[in-house]
Amino acid sequence: MIDEQPSRTLCVKVRANLIRSAASFAGSGGTIATEASF
Repeated sequence: MIDEQPSRTLCVKVRANLIRSAASFAGSGGTIATEASF
């Protein structure tokens, strides 16, 4: 129970970082490649 919360927070942070880097990659002209990876 105690270990569950930090790991969930880490999971959310990792997901937010992935979305942010995908968005910045798409913003720099890599839209097609980003769509292909998803």
